[in-house]
Amino acid sequence: GKSQGSSRSDHIITRDVTAKQIRMFVMYMKSMAILATAVFVSGCVDPKSMETTPVQVSTSHGTVTCQLYTRSQVTWDRAIDRPDSMSVDEADEICLAEGKRRANQS
Repeated sequence: GKSQGSSRSDHIITRDVTAKQIRMFVMYMKSMAILATAVFVSGCVDPKSMETTPVQVSTSHGTVTCQLYTRSQVTWDRAIDRPDSMSVDEADEICLAEGKRRANQS
């Protein structure tokens, strides 16, 4: 009679891998490594290296001291000192607006 069990080799799928497929795989892996490195390095930018001299902005509540960054990096602009009557968010908005105003002047 016929054997109920199957040999182990029945479950192995063989595939011929061409040199072109290997090259494409290696190229893909290199691309992923380069991308991962770029993402890692971009996260290492030190904001301190882009800081400008702090500026003071007069408001109806008092003076807000702003830490501005380069003209191309206004999204980091923030308040480092503010009147007690002003919230942190309000002071940061004033500094962001000041950074944008200065960036548009150039």
